[in-house]
Amino acid sequence: MTIPRKGPHMINYKCEACGEELEAPNNLSGKPAECHKCHNVQNVPLPEFLPRVACPNCEHELDDLTDDQAGLIVKCPKCGCAVRVPEKGGGSGCGLSVLVALLVGCGLTWLTFGLVR
Repeated sequence: MTIPRKGPHMINYKCEACGEELEAPNNLSGKPAECHKCHNVQNVPLPEFLPRVACPNCEHELDDLTDDQAGLIVKCPKCGCAVRVPEKGGGSGCGLSVLVALLVGCGLTWLTFGLVR
């Protein structure tokens, strides 16, 4: 199996036999891969961070998130709403900045409508 070049959706790990630094795309996690140096075959480890996050506005699932986006606010590709990506380790990271980002990203109309009633 050929390991692709470096990219944003890569898992970095070491060969269990020779210690060679290896990398594989996220979609190969849990599948066998061969070390290019010693030809040892081992399963690609699960990525440290690969959350499934849904947009609070349109419920579109953002499934192409990377480690470097942990803790950030990203734009939903479907509706443009601001979506908070969880911190590494599963922390919620909720706070005032998230509320402000959601209000700005999704618009204030739904909040205003709910308060007026």
